[in-house]
Amino acid sequence: MGGRCCTMSHAGRARLSSFATVHNLLTSFAGKVLVSWALFIKFGLESRVSPVLNNKGGALSYYLMALGSLIFFVQLVAIKAMEVIMVILHISGAILCIVHIKLVKDAFHTGVIAGIKLYRDKIDMKQAIDKIQLSFRCCGASSMEDWFKNSWVSLTYLNVKHPDVEKYLQNGEFIKDDAPFSCCDMTAPRPCVHHDVLNVSAHRFVGTRGTLYTEGCSYALITFWKTYVIYPTFVALIILIFMHLVSIILARLLQTSLDGALDADDPLGEGVAYCCYRSPCSILPSGDPSKVMAKKAAAAETSTEETDYTQDSFSSAATDSRGGDFADQWETQHPTGREPRERNSSRERTRQNDRREGKKKKGKKGKRDKRDKRGKKKGKKKKKPKRKKKKKKPRKMKKPKRPKKFKSKKTRRR
Repeated sequence: MGGRCCTMSHAGRARLSSFATVHNLLTSFAGKVLVSWALFIKFGLESRVSPVLNNKGGALSYYLMALGSLIFFVQLVAIKAMEVIMVILHISGAILCIVHIKLVKDAFHTGVIAGIKLYRDKIDMKQAIDKIQLSFRCCGASSMEDWFKNSWVSLTYLNVKHPDVEKYLQNGEFIKDDAPFSCCDMTAPRPCVHHDVLNVSAHRFVGTRGTLYTEGCSYALITFWKTYVIYPTFVALIILIFMHLVSIILARLLQTSLDGALDADDPLGEGVAYCCYRSPCSILPSGDPSKVMAKKAAAAETSTEETDYTQDSFSSAATDSRGGDFADQWETQHPTGREPRERNSSRERTRQNDRREGKKKKGKKGKRDKRDKRGKKKGKKKKKPKRKKKKKKPRKMKKPKRPKKFKSKKTRRR
């Protein structure tokens, strides 16, 4: 950096450009990390909860894959015009994480309820529900009572004619306060009680805690999804937003400093670096201070010489044509001493020069060479022999007839 505030020398610009290059490489590497994280979410974490997620968690992973690949390409090619668009995409990704929590929570609840209803008929769903309850240490969708409200035992495995079984049959379904073995708490001090759970008199030393998991699987699954998917993704997107903002600031500082040095006709000198146009640093001059001051002094000298020349010429012309009174009057009306410039003076001079050259050519060769529309000279046409005109005889003018005098009857008789 230079000695003054907000200024940057040529060496400072070189160091800043090398730092910006390293920063771009780190950001492109972060894009690759984001793509790998999205693949881990898709094929690693979603596979554990896919039976109850119903394919509603894939939108976030696909969005992160596309965003990470775009970051890698933009930063590797150094397309600075896309930086603002990338910041907008990162902000939209952070908003998608917040919206994704509500969608996944509803999907987990409905998925676990559907799994409980299909537990007795589909073996793959039975295995998936048992695996989820054992790995996440949960029971049911909201609590263990979800198993008490649904028939999860097939009648083929029961003696329907037995009186102890008949009293629990409702509309051809066996509904009882039982839960599968996967709801058993492995940390309980006594053997698991998952039949006749609500019949306290039938069991001893159960305690208030019981032997089943009290937490529902929908809550356990959404906690897992927030901890391992939503929160890390949100933090990664915020970090990427700051990285893109830093790259925008670095590019803007380099651009403004180099533009300032070029404006001062000193590419290797100092230049003012700023981010916003109306910032305090944007008011400072750019370039080498000694060169800038010399340039300003030369411009001031030329302007004073021009004003003195115009004032002297106009005052002399005014005294020659109209006397000294007019010059004094003009100086009072125009205290700056500058003569108002005539419009199109250069055009009038060119016209006068053209007229003088035309007169010279006319004096030497006579008339100018005629040219056609394309600017080519017209060739001389051969003169045709003139025909002799017949002399017409002058017409004889007829004398006008005199009007007859009117004769009365008396004169006629005479």
